[in-house]
Formats: sequence, structure tokens, C-alpha cells
Amino acid sequence: MEEIKDRIDIVQLISQYLPLKRAGRNFKALCPFHTEKTPSFTVSPEKQFFHCFGCGASGDIFQFLMRMENVTFPEALERLAEQAGVEIPRGRGEDSGEERNRLYHLHREAADYFHEVLISSSGKKAREVAMSRGLDSSAIEAFRLGYAPDSWDRLREVLKSKGFTTAEMLSVGLLGEREGGGEPYVKFRHRLMIPIWDSRGRVVAFGGRALEPEQEPKYLNSPEHLLFKKGDILYPYHVARKAVRDMGYVLLVEGYMDAITCHLHGFSNAIAALGTALTPSQARKVVRLSKEVVLAYDGDEAGRKAALRAASVFFQVGVVPRVVLLPSGEDPDSLLRSRGREAFASLISGAGDVVLWYMAELETRYSLSHPRERARWLKEVLGFLAPLRGSLDLESYLVEVASKTGVTLEGLKMEIYGRGKGRARSASHAPRGSWEVLYLALALSNPRWWKIFKGEVLEDPLVLSLWEKVKGEDDPSIALAMLDDSERSLLVGKVMEIPEEGVEELFASCHRRAERRALEREARRLKMSMEGVSGEEKGRLLARYIEIMKSIKGAGEEGVYETH
Repeated sequence: MEEIKDRIDIVQLISQYLPLKRAGRNFKALCPFHTEKTPSFTVSPEKQFFHCFGCGASGDIFQFLMRMENVTFPEALERLAEQAGVEIPRGRGEDSGEERNRLYHLHREAADYFHEVLISSSGKKAREVAMSRGLDSSAIEAFRLGYAPDSWDRLREVLKSKGFTTAEMLSVGLLGEREGGGEPYVKFRHRLMIPIWDSRGRVVAFGGRALEPEQEPKYLNSPEHLLFKKGDILYPYHVARKAVRDMGYVLLVEGYMDAITCHLHGFSNAIAALGTALTPSQARKVVRLSKEVVLAYDGDEAGRKAALRAASVFFQVGVVPRVVLLPSGEDPDSLLRSRGREAFASLISGAGDVVLWYMAELETRYSLSHPRERARWLKEVLGFLAPLRGSLDLESYLVEVASKTGVTLEGLKMEIYGRGKGRARSASHAPRGSWEVLYLALALSNPRWWKIFKGEVLEDPLVLSLWEKVKGEDDPSIALAMLDDSERSLLVGKVMEIPEEGVEELFASCHRRAERRALEREARRLKMSMEGVSGEEKGRLLARYIEIMKSIKGAGEEGVYETH
């Protein structure tokens, strides 16, 4: 890991995601992990750490990638190793990586097979259906669309010839078990196939659209498996990422056909949540691309309810989306094909604040002039706003609610936060602790210091609890990953506060103090040991005790930077 960090500069990595601006010896940007108006997200090229002085998000290149891409530490390590050109040694029995690679390969081969069938003579009917939906040859190539022929075994035989096992095909849902036993059957038959990519552009699942009106279900999707967690995938995230930066907002739609049609009409910032309710994991991924989010869900009642549920999830990550009101019965796919790009663009430009839209929607159901109905309206609105507790947007909405209901702003805040609590509490700050906090923090910032860190002398309860979590790790990056966010924020925040020119001497000072404490402990142990012995053994212990006391006296009183 040290080699990876040597090859990948944290400023260059973060610049791939955020527009960093030089601020003295550091760089700054608006934090991608919470909503703010003044940049508090700081990146130190010298310390190779990032730290947000607003929300506390902290770490090195591994923690940044884990947060930005919503991946685990092993996945972040794998990606950065690949980027740095560093091979990760694997221990004996480590076959999960091999298993995952085989499944990635399996999906790639299946996608290639489906695509080849679609562009062959066997795919004529599927191509005609695709063309009728505006999916021409360029779209077929761009999205690697395919056709699953009406065969119960052809895919199985093709993949077997490539070296894949029946068990592997069953595990990812390409095959299904027959009720009466026998050879498993191919699940996707006579369907237009859409490969589903992960955030790195690797095929991890498939969506199969029916080609006949009587075919059920209309959409058949891969089940969840080792590579595919539906609630984590956004389609096509890796394609939309650059367009989002260029266009300044994310266009969130419901299904992959909506997303594909949007891309074909120039809305390359569109991503889909695969037709399911938006999850917090997906919302965090969206917000990492942009905090400007526009919801373009179906124009029916179910679509509007889904948009409100999605908005509530975005509230939890500090974002208030705008919402496009599509005509009843339309979705982005159908509207773009029937009315064209300009009509859809006009609807997007008129997208309204979801909270104000929701308030107006409720006013069509409740009369605010009637006390009982006004109370119901107020209850529903405050329930909708509750996830915004602590955000900068909440007060402006409460002012609007107050003007409509006559309830005081303070009264509304009490309802939102709970009686007796008033305003939302500001984020709690971890105790600053003793010099030991600084000693551990500095050691975690440098592999050389980590190797000589004297964890055995720690006495501070807080630092001891942190040390217990990380003391078995040889690499400080792994140690940082073992801590929770608030613990990591405390330690990285300490390091970021120190001027670069003082870091080396500060660690040396802390380390000398730790060495002195180790000597003092040894001296006390020897003094106690001498009480129960005599003769030659006592003389040996006394000689060692005198030697240690001289070392302690020579060290003097260490003037270490205190943090309490």
C-alpha cells in the first residue's frame, strides 16, 4: 500500500472528482459529503490527507475513494492498485477475487453473445422492435444491446464452451432450476437484452425486455448475487459521470429504458435506479456526482409517489431535488420519442422545488381555511420535512409553512425537533484528549513512524480504545480503515491542523515522551522486583535500575505539544 500511495497523489486523485483550488500550501473545495456554501474540504499534498472541517470526513486516498464510489476497502485497494500499476499479493486460499473475476468474465461473455445474436440474422425481429423504440444501430453499439434467442439451452452451451460451469451460471441467474430436476434452463429467452454495468463499466447483470405483447413479465431482471446488489447500482453511472460535470446536474429517471432514451436525445447526465425505490446508497452516489438533482419520474400517480419517496431519501443526505412534472401517462422514454428533445428540455427547465410542489399538491386535497384540514396539511408537510433536520434549507421552508398556517416559526421548529429541544444540535465534537491523541494521529500519517510507534505505553482511555482497533495492522492505511468516521476525523483533523514544517519535530517530541514513559515503567518494575531479592540478583537489578534512571535524567522534561 505504501507503493500505491507513493504513485498516486491525493490531489490528483481528488481533482478527478472535485474542482480543487489552491489555498496556501493546501487545496480546498466544497465538500462532496455534505451541503455547504463555504469550502471547508481541505486536501494536503504534503500530508497526503483530506479533511472536511465541516462534517469531519477524513482520510487518505483509500478513504476518499471508498466514500466517493461507495466501495469497500478491498475494492478501493484493488482499484487504486490497478491505477498505480501495482500488483496486490494474494495469500493462499484467497479465491474470492478469482471467483469475482470469473463472474465478471462470465457476464462479459454473455453480453458479447447476446450482442452478436442481435446484429446477426437471428436478431432481425429484435432489431425491428428496437428500431420501433428509437434504438438504431448506433444505440445498439453504444449500449451493447443484445438479443436472447428463444432457446432453452443455447446460452448454456455457449458459456460451457467458454469454460464456465453450470453452477456459476445458476449463481447469477442466467440459468434456472427445473422443478422436476434435470438440466437447468436458460431464463432469458426471446428478449431484448440490456447489460447492466457497475460504476466501473463492468457488466454485472442483465435486464431483458419482452418482445411480444403477451410475454410476461414485461421486464425480466437478474437476481442479486455476488457482483450485483440492485440497491447499489445506478445505470449507466460510469457513462453519465462526465456529462453530469459538464451539465451541472443529475437527471434521475426510473428505468434503464428511460435512461437510454435520454442519452440518445442528448441528456447524457441521466441515470436510473433500475425501476426500484431509491436507496440511501444510490442517493449518496448521485450526490457525489452533483448536489443539483432533477427527478423525472413517470407522470402517473405511482411515479409521483416514487418521486416523493426519492426526495425523502435525498433529504437524508442534505439535498433537496427539483421535480419534473410529466404529463399523465408519460415517462421520459415515451415523451422523448413522441414529442422530442425540445419538449422534454422545456419540462426540465421548469422543474420545481420538490417541497413547494408537495405543499401545493396537498393544498388541492386540504383547505387551509378549515382548521381541521389545515392541521392535517401541517402534519403531512412537517412529516415530509423531518429528514431535513439540521440542513440549511429547512428554515426557509418553515417560514413558508408559517406564512400559510399562522403557526410561529419557533413552534414549527419545536414540532420538527421535538418539544424542549428547540434548534437542531450542532455536530458533536470529539474530546481533544492528551498528547497521546497527537502521537497516534501522527504515527498513522507516516508508515515509517507507524513502525516505531510505542502503543504499549498508552494510558489515555480514548487513545487506548483506538489503539485496540488498529494495533495488529502493519500498514497505517489499513489501520485508518479500521476506525469509524468520527474516530478517523479526530485523528486526521489533528494532523491537518499542524503546519507542515513542524510535523517531523512534533512526532519526534511525542516519541521521546513515549520512550521516557516506557523507561519510567521499567524503572518502577525493577524497583518492585528488588524488594523481594538479595545478593547477586539484587545487584544485577540495581545496576539496570541505575542505568535506566540515568537515561531518564538525560532525557529531561519533554516539552511536548499539549492538546488539552
